[in-house]
Amino acid sequence: MLSKALGYKGHSDLVFFSKFRAQVKQPVMPIFSDENHIQSIAYVFSSEVKGLNYARALRLCCFLRLKEAVDVKVTTLILSLESKLKALFITAEECERLIAISLPYAEAIVLLSKQSDIALKMIHGDSEQLKEELTQIQSGMKLRSKEISFLLKVTKERNVSVVDIDPGFVLNELIRNNPYFSYLQEKPIWYAAEIDFGELRVRYLTRYFADCQSCGGSSRVRRKLLPLLEDVNPGKERWSKLPESKLLSKVKKSISMPSFSSDFVVVYSSSDKFREICSLG
Repeated sequence: MLSKALGYKGHSDLVFFSKFRAQVKQPVMPIFSDENHIQSIAYVFSSEVKGLNYARALRLCCFLRLKEAVDVKVTTLILSLESKLKALFITAEECERLIAISLPYAEAIVLLSKQSDIALKMIHGDSEQLKEELTQIQSGMKLRSKEISFLLKVTKERNVSVVDIDPGFVLNELIRNNPYFSYLQEKPIWYAAEIDFGELRVRYLTRYFADCQSCGGSSRVRRKLLPLLEDVNPGKERWSKLPESKLLSKVKKSISMPSFSSDFVVVYSSSDKFREICSLG
């Protein structure tokens, strides 16, 4: 019924033509934003569904128009954030995790913006439709009360308007004091990490805190941590930069973000042990 209401012959016809939207980079297909679509949908469904009159169908379409407007805006914001995250060369899994964190805040941003728009319109005309739309928006805001409280707090602290922020801004605020997301900051924190491979110990510096099996220190200045890599038990241990070897490959495969890591060293007890280490598979 929906496909016919939109002017297509049937569902398969709608699916076929929707493929062209992907080719022109239009992943979102608004339906209820068009007044002609709304009237056509209301007419077709009221004609086909028993007990559903045209007025009630039209009212349902108006409700869906507001929900669709929110969803389309949220999708647009998230797609913009996704492109920025991909430019950071992080893993697909990490990108998905950050988007999942940002999604409820994107919804909160759009709901606050829509509430502001409706409130401005009500100044010039207090219609029943506007009242109903405001009620719908505020119902959605109740589900995002935590995120909205956070947004109001940070916008006040940063002296910016809610309408001027996006999920990228919110994500920056969420990660600002969180070590797990330091690598996303403009000046990331470096961590001195250590990994045990049985009797072996490999140390390195990383900007990705989650890769630290154990952490010996942190600093925003990488070179300040280099002495920590060389800190060994005098007379019993030695250290050396870990050359390209099977062990280095094994270490890099064991961590999530090898591209965020550097200065790999290995701690050993004898030269023979060092040669053995470098040949390990």
